[in-house]
Amino acid sequence: MDLSLENIELVAGSGHLLARLLSSACCPSLQKLQLRKLRLPELDELLIGASVLLELFMSSRPNARGPVTLKLKTSSLRILHVEDYNSLKEISFLPNQPGHIEVDGEMTCGEPQG
Repeated sequence: MDLSLENIELVAGSGHLLARLLSSACCPSLQKLQLRKLRLPELDELLIGASVLLELFMSSRPNARGPVTLKLKTSSLRILHVEDYNSLKEISFLPNQPGHIEVDGEMTCGEPQG
């Protein structure tokens, strides 16, 4: 129900493995997710498809090669906290934005997109 990934580096081209880990298929009960100091070289898009996810906390994406698009397939999401994520280009909700979501943190380079 609660997963925290911190100080992890994935090899280039393995972003799909992280997306799979953060999916409802692998974590069907995931409600709270924290992603801190992940190093994901050559990643330009991150998909999180955990359908029962309620809270997402993200901070510091060091060593990024460029801005990342965050795609959320999380119809239950209620809290999105983004901290020190200067390379966040865009946030997309798939297929559409949850009914009520509290956005908190520093989102200087991106904003929720419907």
